[in-house]
Amino acid sequence: MKDKCNNYSSDRLDAEIFSLQEAQTQAKVALRQQLFETLNNFSSYNLIRNIYDSLEDSPEIKNESIALAAGYMSKELFLGKSEDKSKVIMGTVIQNAVTAIVARCFKPYKSKTL
Repeated sequence: MKDKCNNYSSDRLDAEIFSLQEAQTQAKVALRQQLFETLNNFSSYNLIRNIYDSLEDSPEIKNESIALAAGYMSKELFLGKSEDKSKVIMGTVIQNAVTAIVARCFKPYKSKTL
């Protein structure tokens, strides 16, 4: 009779161990999925996109950022990797001019409310 009790206990313990191992496996899978989702959300593209989307309520900042980006790209296109002082000064002038022109003329995110 003692053997039946031990067997029953052993079977019950085995079932509990199996159940805990299954729960651990499921927790590992869920943790791994959450890790990949978190890493995907913190990729540089998603961070920039989320910041840009959060600026939806402030069109002035979007207009200024577009103007600054256009100015910076024009300077980079003009200069390339040049270290000539006169080219650097001219590139800065071009950057400021393009930034001012784009900021003044390009208003696609202008608020429609008066």
